[in-house]
Amino acid sequence: EAAAADAAPGVEGGGGAGEEGGDGGRGDSPAGVQIIGSGGSCGSRATALQPEVRTATLEDGHLRALGSESDSSANEHWLFHGSTPTAVQNITNTEFQIDLAGSHRGTLYGRGVYLAECCSKADEYAEVGENGLFGMLLCRSLLGRILVNKERQPDVTELVQRCQSGEYDSVCGDRWTAVGTFREFVLYDQTQVYPAYIIFYRRIGLEQLMTTIKEAESWNDTSAVVRYLFYVARIAENHPNPVIRSIIPMAMRTHVKKAWPAVIECLTDAKTSVRRIATVVLGMSGIDSETNISCVLQRCEDEEPSVRAAAVTALRQFGYGIAARAVPRLERMLGDGGDEARQAAVKTLAFYADEDDAARSALISHLDDAAVRLHIVSCLGSLGSRAAPAVPLLARALSDAAGDIRLAAAKTLFSLGTRAVPALVELIRACDDERADVRKAAIEAASDLGPTHAVQALSAFVDRLEDEAPDVRRAAAEALGRLGRKAAAAALPALMARVHDASPEVRVASLNALASMGSAATAALPSVIFCLQDTRQQVVEASQAALDVIGRGSGGSRSRASSSSGGGVAKCGSGSLDKKKENKDKNKQAKTKEKKTNETKDKKGDKDKKDKKGKNDKKENKDRGHSRSRSRDKSHKASASSPSKAAGAAEAAAEALVERRRCKVGLVSPPPSPHVGSLLRRMSL
Repeated sequence: EAAAADAAPGVEGGGGAGEEGGDGGRGDSPAGVQIIGSGGSCGSRATALQPEVRTATLEDGHLRALGSESDSSANEHWLFHGSTPTAVQNITNTEFQIDLAGSHRGTLYGRGVYLAECCSKADEYAEVGENGLFGMLLCRSLLGRILVNKERQPDVTELVQRCQSGEYDSVCGDRWTAVGTFREFVLYDQTQVYPAYIIFYRRIGLEQLMTTIKEAESWNDTSAVVRYLFYVARIAENHPNPVIRSIIPMAMRTHVKKAWPAVIECLTDAKTSVRRIATVVLGMSGIDSETNISCVLQRCEDEEPSVRAAAVTALRQFGYGIAARAVPRLERMLGDGGDEARQAAVKTLAFYADEDDAARSALISHLDDAAVRLHIVSCLGSLGSRAAPAVPLLARALSDAAGDIRLAAAKTLFSLGTRAVPALVELIRACDDERADVRKAAIEAASDLGPTHAVQALSAFVDRLEDEAPDVRRAAAEALGRLGRKAAAAALPALMARVHDASPEVRVASLNALASMGSAATAALPSVIFCLQDTRQQVVEASQAALDVIGRGSGGSRSRASSSSGGGVAKCGSGSLDKKKENKDKNKQAKTKEKKTNETKDKKGDKDKKDKKGKNDKKENKDRGHSRSRSRDKSHKASASSPSKAAGAAEAAAEALVERRRCKVGLVSPPPSPHVGSLLRRMSL
């Protein structure tokens, strides 16, 4: 009770998980749920946790009968905790021990009590006991003021400190957003969680579940079949794996044959949850009989928005053949009082819009409706060229007061390609939007209009190279790369500066943009060469490719480079290579001549052949010894008399190595400055 009274963060007069982020009991504390890692900002606030805690969405009398109603003022919820059967028994006998956190699994968000809204998440931590049963706890949990973290690698120290200081009461680790799995709720005070019940259970797979349904149907146990179908439908709705979500309806259609009339009867049940899930099941059946279609269309007029939303979603399962009957109802629902139903109607209209002109017209005609504008703008992107008539309205949406609508409009215009040319002026203006993601999307859409039109946005692209957001700078560099030589005069200095950017992705994009300009980017060679010593392999590869393209495009050659005024490196290296090749040829000729001489001597008379051969071998060895001695003496004398010659030879070897390095990366023109030549020599040495 003390913990509940101290937390008190819920919305005044609220009730349920969807309102846990409201203004709290601490008067000077900001309202809402704190979100970390949600894209652009690192500390945005929302009015509620989205989506709401799953266990709070269950209209289940059994769950409510387990205890008193949850205290919404303290954000109290039923949550699951999985562990070993022995551990769950020990926890209920004593309490959660924070100092033992992590002994069973890791502690991604620090030492605390880890809870899940989905039992399938808690099941990941459960282990089987000797009796073949698994165990998990059903806990009453006070979440209080929630700190939502959407980062892949959270800052544990910050999270724990902000909760233990009293600023927040719990952490929601949103792995749903970060990696597509589940959300976890972490409490750092064991007095905020009470282990109320132990659940013992067995695991069964989808195939086993479908076999159970089939057996129940063979026994004519219709009520059991319907109950199983409802469970399966909930799994298909909420499972994070899209493959599982698609497999379940197919398995349902395969194994269930006779239970559909009983499902249809549930469509008129007094309970909203029963009508909704029955509608979902009927849609998953995919059986496009007239009875099924008529029943689902009737549920589109249900008094509850959640049932209407389920019915609208179910219509897609029956294909395009019912578009003429469904579109008028869907258009009326765009003015529905429930946001869930309106959003579902937009998605279903977008589904039919692939084939039906009336559905497309209905979507475009409601773009001025603020209640559904965001949903429509987002869905129009999936229509491709068929959304071209909406370009003027999408251009106007780029200046909408809502940032999400501006972002969706820019992305949809990008999907239209060159058909979005009428929105070019608005796209250029959006390149200066206050939101980084909108600026990035606007740059991508403008650059995709083709060089003829995108060149009008050249100055905007160049300005965005200095943007504070790395993604925007990279998008600007890529846009300039698409323009190629047309952007060289205006963009070259800025791109030369960006090859030293702190972000490796921006450096790579800038090098690729310089490469697209060919010989027009010759002045950028010193900057490109400098990137050869970058610590990132992708940057080195991009600089090598840029050197190859820029050098080849400049029309230079190794022979001209050797005779040019600034080509000391290339000239010295080339001469050293030629001299080395000449010496190699002379040695080869001498060995060939010596071999022929020996063969001639061996062909003399048979009688004294062995004796003469022995004498010749002895003489030859003696001559070789004298020759080596004379060569050694000459080398020592030359080295002692002129040490500068030895240094010159070493320098020539170094220059030859530089020449090979320059040829390898494609630099066929001489270095533009002595500083670059010196840099190359140091790199090679």
